[in-house]
Parts: sequence; C-alpha cells; structure tokens
Amino acid sequence: MKKEHLILGVIIFFGIFLRFWHVSDIPPSLSHDEVAIGYNAYSLLKTGKDEYGSQFPLLFRSFDDYKLPGMVYSTVVSIALFGLNELGVRFPSAFFGSLTVIVFYFFIRNFYEKKNYFFILLPTFFFAFSIWHINFSRQLFESNGALFFLLCGAYFLFLFPQKPQKIVAAAFFLALSIYFYYSVRLVLPFILLAFLFIHKNILKQHFRYLLMAFFVGFFVLLPLFPSLFSNGGLSRISTVSVINDKNYLMLQKTFAQKSLQTQSPLSKFLYNRRVALFITAAENYFKNVSFQHIFLSGTGPLGLLYIVEAPFFFWGIYCLFKRKEKKKWLIFAWALSVPLAGAVTTDQPNALRTLLNAPIYSFISGLGLATFLSVFKKTEWKIVFLGIFVFSFLLSFLQFFQTYFYITPQKNSLHFGDGYKQMAAFVKANEKNYDRIYISGYYWRPYIFILFWDAYSPQRYQKKGSPSGFGKYSFGSASWDSSGIFFGDTKFDIKNLVAVNKRKTLFIFAPEEYAVHKDNFIELAMIDGKYAKDVFVASIAK
Repeated sequence: MKKEHLILGVIIFFGIFLRFWHVSDIPPSLSHDEVAIGYNAYSLLKTGKDEYGSQFPLLFRSFDDYKLPGMVYSTVVSIALFGLNELGVRFPSAFFGSLTVIVFYFFIRNFYEKKNYFFILLPTFFFAFSIWHINFSRQLFESNGALFFLLCGAYFLFLFPQKPQKIVAAAFFLALSIYFYYSVRLVLPFILLAFLFIHKNILKQHFRYLLMAFFVGFFVLLPLFPSLFSNGGLSRISTVSVINDKNYLMLQKTFAQKSLQTQSPLSKFLYNRRVALFITAAENYFKNVSFQHIFLSGTGPLGLLYIVEAPFFFWGIYCLFKRKEKKKWLIFAWALSVPLAGAVTTDQPNALRTLLNAPIYSFISGLGLATFLSVFKKTEWKIVFLGIFVFSFLLSFLQFFQTYFYITPQKNSLHFGDGYKQMAAFVKANEKNYDRIYISGYYWRPYIFILFWDAYSPQRYQKKGSPSGFGKYSFGSASWDSSGIFFGDTKFDIKNLVAVNKRKTLFIFAPEEYAVHKDNFIELAMIDGKYAKDVFVASIAK
C-alpha cells in the first residue's frame, strides 16, 4: 500500500469516527426539528402519509414551516433499520457527512492538473476534522444532505474536460441536492455559470451530452416543481426573508424619518427602503465572512474553522487566485455565492445556511498550508514547521473536542431539548392514572415530542389528532405561540380545564409556569433531563 493511501485511510477513519462516535448521546437530546423529521419519516414508513395525512408529499409541513423532502425520505430508511430513536434519526446526517469527506478527497484530487498528494491530503485532513462540518453532521440537518449531493455534482463537473459524458451524472446529483435544502437554489446558478464560462470553448463540441444533462436534471426535478412554487414552498422564503430582519425594519424606519425631514432629491434617493434593504443585505453578507464568525464564534463557543487555520486560510485565498487551473473560478463562484443565502435572510450570521462552504474553506486552508510548506527547500525545515503546526493544531482540536463532546452537552443541554424524552417517559408511565393530561409548551410545541417518544400510532393521529391535542393529551403554548393554552398567564383559570376529580388531571409545567400557579397545585415530581435539572414539574390541582 502506498504511503499516501495509508495516510488517506487514517484521515477518513477519523473523519467517520468524529461524525458517528456517541452520535446518539451527543448532542444530549433530539431537537424539535429532529423529532419532527423523525416522526414524519416514521409516519411515512407505517402509513405512506405524513403527520397531516398527505400521501408521499414532496413538501413537509412542520410547525409553521415547510421542509424539503430529501432528508425526510432518507430518514425513513434509517428508522426502518434502527427504529424510532436517536440513532434512527441522526444516522442519515452522520452517514452523508462521512461520505462527504470521501467525495471531498476525489473532488480535490481532480482539481489539480498535476497530482501532488501533499496538496490533496492536507485539505482532506482539514475537512475531516472540520469543526463546522462535524457540528452539523451529528444532528439531522437537511443542509448536510444537500452538501453531499452538491459536492458529488461538482466532482463530476471537474471530470467534464476528460470525460464529457460525466456531465450527465453531474446534472443528476446537482438536481438531487435541490431536494434537500433551500440554499442550494441560490448557489447552484453561480456554480453552473462559472462552469459554462470555464468550458465555453469546448461545450459546443459536446452539445449532445449537455442536452442529455439538461433533460436528466429537468426530469429529476420535475416532481418537485409544483411544490417549489406552491404556497408552502414560497412561504419558507417569505418567512426567513431579509425583509423581516429586525435590523432592516429599524433602518427602514430611520430612513423614513430622515426622508420626511428633508426635501433634497439626493436625500430622497438615499433614504428609501431599497437602499435600507441593500445595506442590510450587505451587512448580513459580511457578517457571514467576518473573521469573528469564521474563526471565533461561528459554532457558538468556537469558530467554523480552527484559529490555527487562519494564516493559511488567507494565504490560501491568494494562492488559489494565482493558480493556473481554470477550475479555480468555479471554487470562487461557489465560495462567494454561499454567503448570499445569509445576505437575503434573517438571523445572521448563520452557520447552517452557509454550511455549503465548509469543504471550500477546508480546501483553501489546506492549499495555503501546502503552498507554504512547498517554500521550504530542505526537508528538515519542512519537518520542523510541520511538527510545530501539528502540535498547534492538536491543541486547537483538543479544545474543540472537549468543548463539543463534554462541556456544551452539559452547559447548553436545555437548548438541545434535554428533558423532553424524560418527561415523555414519566407521562407514559403514569398516564393510566389520569383522565386528562396537560403539557406545557413553554420551551416548544410539545405534541411532536410525545408523538415521537411514545411512537404514537400515525393512523390514530392522522384521524383524530392535532398539534393542540390527541387522545387524553392537551398541549399548552409558549408566550410566542398564538395557539394553545399559555400556562404562564396569571389569568389562566384552572376550573376550565380540571375534570370533576381534580386528582385525575395531570399538569406538566415548566418551573417558571409552576411558580406563577403553585398556590393552586400540588407538586408530584420534578423532571430532570440527562444534564439539565428541573426542566418540568409534574403536578395536580389542589
């Protein structure tokens, strides 16, 4: 076995290990989005319908949002294999994440006209250990599936000059990526325009393959078209649109006031909502490419990349620009277009919506390091510098490993939904003792957690259930939710909810809600999560 293949094998092993190791336990609980996808996949498996009774839909209603179908249908397979549990839900994301590391190696290998394994293995190493990609491979995120298929498609685009028929495979995978995540629709046109620009001189010679690719992509996407342009498909875009960004709304209000204070045509031109929108979008774009976001805080306690990558990342941008391979323009088009998904949406910066750049950033860092090492003529100096780098990287990696796998699960466990599984188990064990059960929606809409952790019959739920209740269950709401009973309200009247026998009605409150009404209730149990303490209070009326 060649030394390069051995090193590659070790890199891929650790890449897979970091995406699968304790994936059922870390993060410590399934989030509301994860259980929503998981239960809908379970419902499809059992009935061929989603939770709302739609038969094999290509757009899934989830809370007040609509999800694309790719990851839901992928999860059907894993739930059939592993069951309705953490592994069944998270397996597809970890699987796609692991495969992406392997595809990334071939993607980089085909970027270079002259093969230099140092330039190929270093980017692969950075991506296998990527903070950014590991984070989103260990939870069920649609963007992770989209990235895998997008990278597969780009790999086949790279093969086009030598094997023009591969453009058909590229079209197939690129079209599939659109089934997973909305951001791809914004990035893909720029990648394809760069491809057309790079190969404009030879595309005419292979027009038949280009035509075949068009029809393959068209027919793969054909079933999805009605959903993309439906009210549900468009509502997702409108919900997260930058026009709902609080910074834009504030700036628009400020500009409107300034416009009223002056009659100058120039001021009227400058202080209008379109300029405010452009400024907000530009600010959002640069938030997603800022040093702070990329190297310090993009994933919460840490950046998207290791801080030790910073000098090589910036050097890599320069080195990529100076390289002769025309494919570099496809890389630039990819890298520069991904933050647009952040520019035109709310809640920025956003590491999830820009995840498509994770392999590109790793490629740039690896290119920068490889180019820097190639400056040293003497092998001894290369070994010394590489040793210093490996030591520095190991310190950064150990910080990430400790933070992600040990500190964050305990410190932010409630953020991940810790406590819902334990609450569902408590209710399940005691439900026979009660005629009615009310569950708080303080943290999030609880119905989906009960459906998931109880493996509640999809047939029964489709016939008689809703997010407000099913069977003997009724669900409260949070202060931000417009539906359901808000138990935190001081005007909440117990008499309207309690059965004739008060002891036959069980209430599950958040501690904050229980504190408001504790004079009217008897505490039965305090329910803890895996790490979070005092997440729910089980009680009955006095």
